[in-house]
Amino acid sequence: MGIVIRQSFKATIISYVGAVIGAFIVIFIYPKCLTPEQIGLTRTLTEAAVFFAFFAQIGMSNVAIKFFPYFKDNKANHNGFPFLITVLPILGFILFVFVFLIFQNDLKSIFQEKSSLLNDYFILVIPLTLFWMYITIYETYSSLLQRIAVPKLIKEIIIRILTILIIGLFFYKLINLSQFVWCFVIIYGIATLLNIFYINSIQKINLKPNFSFINKPLRKEMLTFMLFMMVVGIGSNVSSRIDIFMLGTKVGLSGTGIYTIAFFIASFIEMPSRAIFQITTPFVSDALKNNDIATVGSLYKRIAINQLIIGGLLFLLIWINADNIFKMMPNGHLYESGKYVLLFIGIAKVFDAATGINATILGYSKYYYYILFFIFFLAIITVVSNLIFLPLYGIVGSAIATAISIVLYNTIMVIFVKIKLKVQPFTFNNFKALAVILFFLLINFLIPPFNNIYVDTIVRSFFTVVFFVFVIYKIKASKDINDFVVSIYNKYIKSRISR
Repeated sequence: MGIVIRQSFKATIISYVGAVIGAFIVIFIYPKCLTPEQIGLTRTLTEAAVFFAFFAQIGMSNVAIKFFPYFKDNKANHNGFPFLITVLPILGFILFVFVFLIFQNDLKSIFQEKSSLLNDYFILVIPLTLFWMYITIYETYSSLLQRIAVPKLIKEIIIRILTILIIGLFFYKLINLSQFVWCFVIIYGIATLLNIFYINSIQKINLKPNFSFINKPLRKEMLTFMLFMMVVGIGSNVSSRIDIFMLGTKVGLSGTGIYTIAFFIASFIEMPSRAIFQITTPFVSDALKNNDIATVGSLYKRIAINQLIIGGLLFLLIWINADNIFKMMPNGHLYESGKYVLLFIGIAKVFDAATGINATILGYSKYYYYILFFIFFLAIITVVSNLIFLPLYGIVGSAIATAISIVLYNTIMVIFVKIKLKVQPFTFNNFKALAVILFFLLINFLIPPFNNIYVDTIVRSFFTVVFFVFVIYKIKASKDINDFVVSIYNKYIKSRISR
């Protein structure tokens, strides 16, 4: 257990350091050194690779998580498991390349009018897909070996540092655009090799197969699960990435670049939720296993109110400083049209956080197979709403479409969980917290702006945080947050006053 705690602690630190580096790149480095079109190019190539990598690896990451315990045996080379996760995806990748080459001209024609620059580098999707496929697979395998810190270091920090390096080379004209894009792809190749070398150092990667171990019942169960995850993955990948591809075809790479910047800023709202999900998922899973619905309901409510308050505060800080953020950003005038992308994506992130852990509850319940319906519902709503709003309002229309999709998806899931498991996330405290968030949005207009944007940001943020926390504490919206505030007060303020 000690190694798990140490690795989890290291991985958490690495994630937050990586997030800071990522924010620095997206908010300051990208706008300073790259045009919106070039940002859109790198984002579209990456999203395409992530999208295709899921299908190329034929679901092996998910299969590995579920079935590694069946194979696990250090003395027996995990019964040929390294062979399965290394060699079988190659077959999927070969099939992907074959299909990609057949339809590449059709794919290029879709982007030709608005994103012709993408077509110059479209072939690079193939190696980028290969690299991303093995980054994902070996990161998963490393976590199964209870070693998650180094692969996360490679993915969250090393890739970003190398990205800063090549952007600098391009900005100072030491390399041209073509060389920059090739270097961008090579970075992921380096990350893939580093992962392989690391895993081989902690446990030699022996590619000797053991087909005799995979008996007929196990093979059938693995194939069934693989097919299920592939189907789920289709909907999940479409719903999470279709906006980028549709932006590329409708508004071009420049619009995609502006959307990318705004979307990234808004994504800070969900960072605490990710940490909360990681911490609470084992408790939810255990409670559902024991049919302890009372505990599930209690966790559901506690997490929902805490996420609403934390996500709401982060949304407030981002939105009330939106103009200042774009002014601080190098070439910010090129990206300020993304302000209302920030608004609608921010609202979507807050709503997603406010509905708590409905997907986690459903995923670990006996009704898990209904996830297929919800994922495909989300994908359909995302595509249809983008088709409606993107032509009308451009990048803002895509943000509106995303917000509508997330709100409808979570609303229906909350209703479903309520019907099937008799639990729901809301109490009167949620509505009190929501009222406080709306109140602070309104009174922000009463705070006179300072001429200096940095002073304005600091003053506006300071008073918002202090008074928001004070009001939330007074209305007792969340016992967990009140206890946290009291502990901070006793530890850092009261002790100093009493000296």
